[in-house]
Amino acid sequence: MSSENVRFLEQLEVRRPRELDNLLVFGLRRSSASGGQYLTLDEALGTGKCEVSELGEEGQVPTLAVKNQLAERVLLVAGEELIGAKQNRIINASIMIPPQADVNIPVSCAEESRWHRRSRTFGSSSSSAHAALRSAMTRATSEGYRRTGRASSDQRSVWSEIRRKLAAMGSSSHTDALHQAYDDQQHRLDEVLRSMTVPTDCSGAVFAIGGRIVGADIFDSPATLAKLWPKILRGYAIDALEAHDVKGAALRRKHGVRWLRSALELREEPYESVGLGWDVRLSSPTTLGAALVVDGSPVHLTLFTR
Repeated sequence: MSSENVRFLEQLEVRRPRELDNLLVFGLRRSSASGGQYLTLDEALGTGKCEVSELGEEGQVPTLAVKNQLAERVLLVAGEELIGAKQNRIINASIMIPPQADVNIPVSCAEESRWHRRSRTFGSSSSSAHAALRSAMTRATSEGYRRTGRASSDQRSVWSEIRRKLAAMGSSSHTDALHQAYDDQQHRLDEVLRSMTVPTDCSGAVFAIGGRIVGADIFDSPATLAKLWPKILRGYAIDALEAHDVKGAALRRKHGVRWLRSALELREEPYESVGLGWDVRLSSPTTLGAALVVDGSPVHLTLFTR
């Protein structure tokens, strides 16, 4: 793999930030961002010709089965939550499912105290995992690759962070389901979505909470960001709601530029994805992340401040 996987960050235009309470967003515009041809998870599930299910009748906590009967590729994004079957799960790494293919994908449990079937297949949640959990899972999945060659996470740490998040948001779930925190904050999260619309003509965004840059999600086209914006924004917004009393220093465009440019120094570790392309793990003393690279181009790049 080449450093070109992050080199395109030099060409990104960082927009002036938009702010809502303690949540701040810098839009990121790519000069050329046509993007590949694929469907998102929600689009694919909506056709009825792509489904996600437990692996066999008994099921396995860290693995799910994707059956894609479509002629199109399907993009699964790290942090997306799947609801139903024997327990809710979170996707560990971004994956491109080939057309007409069956692929077993690495996931983590997002509902510790349930192991009984509610549905035959999974539906998609309206949210991604919150940013703090996605960051921890990115780090653990990179370690899983180094240790076993697979995109495995640290399930105990995932459960611990979910319990912490539920408590911090004042939520109670008899199955310890992360999704309960989002349900309880639905009204406030909807207000954020109405106020913080997807940045125009942008393929990605940098997010800051309480005066501190937390992370970024960058796709290969504005269309993909627009489709996934509600999920991604909700994941950052619920962390901003938790830190509602933290304001921090004011950030300007130059801070977003500086943070993004620092990613050019990231060390790259490529691993063959379970789907198409490569899962390139990224790390530096201050930043961690991952890039799904298909046909030589990054489809999704995510970065988090350590």
